[in-house]
Amino acid sequence: MSATDLQAFLPHVNLVPATKTARRRGPCMSRRTGQSGSVFQQNQISWNPVAPSYGRFWVDSPEGRRRRVISLGSCATRTVARRKLREHIEAEGVNSEATLISTTTPGTTFREQAKRWIASLATRRRRPVKPATIFGWQHALDKWILPTIGDMPLAEVSNAALKLLIETMATGGLAAKTIVSYSLVPKLVVASVVTADGEQVYPRKWNHDFVGLPIIDPSKQHRPTVNGEKVCELASHSSSRFAVLFSLMAGTGLRIGEALAVRASDFTEDFRVLKVTRSHLARERTRSKNPKRRSRNRHRGRTCGSGTKLCTRPYRLLVLDAVRSATGTPECSPSRWSRRSRTAALSD
Repeated sequence: MSATDLQAFLPHVNLVPATKTARRRGPCMSRRTGQSGSVFQQNQISWNPVAPSYGRFWVDSPEGRRRRVISLGSCATRTVARRKLREHIEAEGVNSEATLISTTTPGTTFREQAKRWIASLATRRRRPVKPATIFGWQHALDKWILPTIGDMPLAEVSNAALKLLIETMATGGLAAKTIVSYSLVPKLVVASVVTADGEQVYPRKWNHDFVGLPIIDPSKQHRPTVNGEKVCELASHSSSRFAVLFSLMAGTGLRIGEALAVRASDFTEDFRVLKVTRSHLARERTRSKNPKRRSRNRHRGRTCGSGTKLCTRPYRLLVLDAVRSATGTPECSPSRWSRRSRTAALSD
């Protein structure tokens, strides 16, 4: 019955015309039920247990579907041959959605996907990455990763490609910790390609023994430390403003970016707790972060260098004055201030 006849039969009902939906073109797993293939023997009227057996099935490619024939060897019965072919199809992943997407979509290189991935880090809704971290990952891509595996198809970036990258970085003289950190980037780039359901298109099982990922030995790392005597010496050889800034970092454990972003509202009324809610970045404005609390109760009454105490109202004013003086200089960079303080403390 057509829509016109139905309207004449039910005149009191207002029928809304059906909306024509555009059918999706191209290969799609929702329109497939999977395949088990077929088995055959050449020049045989009935099944011969001695004659060689073959299996044929369809595989997807960027040019379209094509038939593939494989040898199954001698099979006693047709049922045994079908079982071997079915096991081969499952092992190859012919019926999986990930294989369909990776073989039918246009070839994407690792360089193209890395560009899209690095651009999405700062704007993603869940756990956006800090600009300093993005800058470090971009440096790893430009310096080591893209020159080595940038032109490879993304589907071919697996353990062999990671092994080549690690050997290149080891030959370049990078430390074990740096190699481990940089090796995380290609893993994240490959894992960033997902389907409409959120499943990874290129799932990987990374073998660290095969790729030769180095093991970090803390005893061999270059980890310079500064004790209390060095801090006092550094403060005594600095101006009064920067002596307070260095003492604040040593007494509370603040990073240089956090110390440069301190404001008057970050202190509690008793001046014993400093709330860390933002960080000063070298290439961008001050950015808010998850609130943290750095307690300074155990440092109360301790003097450092210039004789300022850590839990007094004048000390808060000195800290704000030092921060304003530091952030007002043309060389206001957390990395530069950190290198300057370490150089002055370790020069002796």
